[in-house]
Amino acid sequence: MNFDDAYCNYIKGMILVDLGDYSGAINSFSRAININPKEPEYLIERGFAKYYNDENGCEDWSKAGELGEYDAYNYIKEYCK
Repeated sequence: MNFDDAYCNYIKGMILVDLGDYSGAINSFSRAININPKEPEYLIERGFAKYYNDENGCEDWSKAGELGEYDAYNYIKEYCK
């Protein structure tokens, strides 16, 4: 795996979510975001990993919305009460 590639870190994060390793997924999504901060999907998925890990993903979803992923605002309405 190329750890300098945002998409590879994103895929690793998705796999870790499937395995229930939300902390590891958050780390992988964070690496992807550091490499490519303009990809809203990475923020959305990190937000869900945080939510599943009993953390607040609302800031990630808000940033994804600012980047043009308007479905993120629906996640805020549903999960950030």
